[in-house]
Amino acid sequence: MSSMNRIVVRAAAVACILCSASVSRGDAELWQTNFEAAKTKTKAKAEHKMLLVEFSGSDWCPWCKKLKTEVYDKESFKAEARKGFILVNLDYPKQNHQPAELKRQNSELLKQYRVDTYPTLFVMDAKGQPIGKTFYHSGGPEDYLKEFTGFVNTHKDIVAMKKKLEHVGGLDRAKLLDEIVMNYEQLGVENDDVPKYCAEIIALDPENKAGLKFKYKFRALMAEANALSGEKNFDAARAAYEKAADLPGVKGKRKQEAWFAEAECCASALQFRRAVACLNKAREAAPEGPKAADIAEAVKRYAPLAETQQAIADLTAELASAEGPARARALDRLVDAQVKFGQLAPAERRPEEIEKRSNEIIELDPDNKAGLQTKYRLRELLIDAAKDFKAGETEKARKALNEARALPGLTDEQQAKAQEAAQKLQKRKGE
Repeated sequence: MSSMNRIVVRAAAVACILCSASVSRGDAELWQTNFEAAKTKTKAKAEHKMLLVEFSGSDWCPWCKKLKTEVYDKESFKAEARKGFILVNLDYPKQNHQPAELKRQNSELLKQYRVDTYPTLFVMDAKGQPIGKTFYHSGGPEDYLKEFTGFVNTHKDIVAMKKKLEHVGGLDRAKLLDEIVMNYEQLGVENDDVPKYCAEIIALDPENKAGLKFKYKFRALMAEANALSGEKNFDAARAAYEKAADLPGVKGKRKQEAWFAEAECCASALQFRRAVACLNKAREAAPEGPKAADIAEAVKRYAPLAETQQAIADLTAELASAEGPARARALDRLVDAQVKFGQLAPAERRPEEIEKRSNEIIELDPDNKAGLQTKYRLRELLIDAAKDFKAGETEKARKALNEARALPGLTDEQQAKAQEAAQKLQKRKGE
């Protein structure tokens, strides 16, 4: 066999491997797996369709399974989708076997299109250029088909508007560019032209006569702030969000957007008091705005953390001048607040700091006059018992629990806590 024949046979074999894998999708005629072959098919005059490309985790992703059941398996979807699209499934299973060639292709495409969420669905042109992106949502076949068709129509509108750019200038060009950018936003995909268009719009409306200069300065600041927040440069991000909110002409929904984003940034930085303050500003900016429900939910989530964080700050300040029994009581309240904060925000648990303060409390109340000696000895012994049991030192754990139950001055609640720990140990020992 000649080298040319071997290449042809090899290419045919690879194509067979890639295409045959589509059988596992459940509809071999509807879904393809060979991406390059699908692109070629869209260019054929008989087809002339867009690509509908799904990145999925078929055997582990619950949303992918729901999408298949609720949308892809419906006859209405099968009948309508094939009219306008060549469907491609790029799957990333954890258990099901995939041929090596298919796995290699899918891995490369995952990186190329920077997919990190499953399922992700793209509508693409014949060159594989994304023109629209979406994810799982409720609504069934009709909603998805309407969304995919909307992507195609919006893309056509953008192409038509770009042709008009050749014949307009000044504010008319700025307004047309604004319309193009707004249409790109509906598609959910990044486009290399958008940053260039945004900068041009600002230059074309230097006095904000069309209201576009500050609109696009706001967009630029928000993009900068989001990038800084993603890099965990939270202080710089907060400054950019506030600058965006304070721009002339920015009010209502836009101002709400900036304050809400800053609140999430503050929460990521564990600055919950600042987060709640920003949420309140976001609510004031547009009480009936689109983020009203999100703001209410975020306040509900962050307010307890903010209150506990404030208590920790107040008690820490109080400790600076407290001595003797007063210091012991302040330390007690501080430890309780830190424990609560650690329960609300597990990443902020500080066992070493709590242990250090607990030991100081024990030293400050040697005769248990404030009831703190017993409280913290009990806590210490229960922690030791849990550690010993986890390390396989069952006898040491039992002795620690016996010592805990024998502590003088135990309240009924403390006795119950020690007894409960002993019963758990006994039960786990029996298992």
